[in-house]
Amino acid sequence: MTAGEEASWLAAADAIALLRAGASPAEAWRGSYGVGVEADGAPAVADALPEADALRAAGRLARQTGAPLASVLETVVECEKARSRARIARDVALAGPQASAVVLRWLPAVGWALAGAVDLRAPTILVTTGLGWVLLATGVGLWLVGTRWMARLTRRAEAAGAGESAAVPLALVEASIAAGLDIPSALDAAGESVAGTDHASAGRAMSAAARSLRAGVDWERSWARADGSALVVARALRASWTSGSAPIPRLRAAREAAIDRGRADAERAAAELGVRVSLPLALCLLPSFVVVGIVPLLLAVAKGSGLELSP
Repeated sequence: MTAGEEASWLAAADAIALLRAGASPAEAWRGSYGVGVEADGAPAVADALPEADALRAAGRLARQTGAPLASVLETVVECEKARSRARIARDVALAGPQASAVVLRWLPAVGWALAGAVDLRAPTILVTTGLGWVLLATGVGLWLVGTRWMARLTRRAEAAGAGESAAVPLALVEASIAAGLDIPSALDAAGESVAGTDHASAGRAMSAAARSLRAGVDWERSWARADGSALVVARALRASWTSGSAPIPRLRAAREAAIDRGRADAERAAAELGVRVSLPLALCLLPSFVVVGIVPLLLAVAKGSGLELSP
């Protein structure tokens, strides 16, 4: 955890403590984060804060539902801390494969430099002979394909763990129901609270489902167009809607499962990345190393032995 993240979590703890002590939301935000409150109840926190979207959603939700901001904030901050721990675990797991990818990316350049160190004529062959230009073009082409391939693999691994994104909508619905709202009202309030955040798509789906449920549409059809995080919320609440079971334990379990699943997906993606980088290495970067390093060196040795290269 970085120093900035640690300071941010301490500020969140201060806000909760101030609210518990009887401070108003405006006083709590000002005393902890040093910011004011927007018209919709959201604190004017900087986008750079790791939990900025969650804080804004908590402020809006408390204003809309009348729920105690301390309780809402406590639930959301707990969720964000768990997501932060999952992201740290993902970054740690990815650190080794990412470092390997960076090193391997420069393997052809190392081959070229080593060839020049052994025989100064080797690098000049690449730019002074027809065969050298062919070798140079082939090596650069293989290098470009290999580096782009590795970059794509790395981005895919970094994006793994997106399942944890459902944790915040789940936490907001949980806080709304804990405040006494029924399921459609909780979905609507949570959906409105995440407007303009990374969870806006899930929020729109939850609000649409809430309208359908109030209109008497059955559960499955109300969520027919939901996907991603919204679908996770729908699955968590289905049994409560159809059988009347308590929704909060299911929402909490779904939130914890989403975070655990995101962490597991990220760790698995990091392990797979360590294996998959061998493909661009074997098929592109090593051949490029040979083409711009080994072959020019052999040609330089042959030329020094009196053999002529084709112009």
